[in-house]
Amino acid sequence: AKTRDSTDEVDRTLESKLCETIQVHHIETEFYKPEKCFSRTDIQKIILELVWTISDVFVKHHIEYWLDSGTLLGSFREKTVIPYDNDADVGIAEDAYFRLRDEKFDIPPGYELHVFEAKHHKRGNRDAAIPCRLIHTTSGMYVDIFVFVDSKTLENQPMFGPIPSVSFGRCHHCSRRPSGKEFKIPKSWVYPLQLCEFGGRSVTCPARPTYYLRYLFGPNYMTPYRKRPL
Repeated sequence: AKTRDSTDEVDRTLESKLCETIQVHHIETEFYKPEKCFSRTDIQKIILELVWTISDVFVKHHIEYWLDSGTLLGSFREKTVIPYDNDADVGIAEDAYFRLRDEKFDIPPGYELHVFEAKHHKRGNRDAAIPCRLIHTTSGMYVDIFVFVDSKTLENQPMFGPIPSVSFGRCHHCSRRPSGKEFKIPKSWVYPLQLCEFGGRSVTCPARPTYYLRYLFGPNYMTPYRKRPL
């Protein structure tokens, strides 16, 4: 039988229910409960509800957002959560982050919003690389909220992206920087935002998802890793 280091993973069977392995870096440590058991179906449902919840909060407060990274890939390829995904990702502009930092937002029961340098919400472990995170308090799973900052190329082309970080370590075309990879793309790939589907609900996605996803995941982004030839 396999043995696993409990400090690195959660992997257990409880009351005849198959529990999924969740890497600890996909769980907000404050809410880690080793006795809790989550099946793959549970995890997918939690991720869906995290995305729907942050979408509802942002729509209510007139904040623009878009699905990012693997969550965008799930919407584009599967219309839902990618199999075996363990978190969610969305993007917002810098002015939206300033509102999250400075204002008080009503968050539904069962969730907590942590914001870097927040005046009203908990700060938690947030930093400049991932300034905001909505957490499902029962499981500790979360949706990361990346802040995209404006810049320009030498040719004056508007660009858009978060600060470099290890979060984009697997990005196919991102440039390497001392603090991690830099995900910076033309702003026209993001705006104007468009409606897209995620788990049967309408959410918002970037204007040019094929360009966005190819930059992040490479030319084979439509082929799941488990189906690619070795």
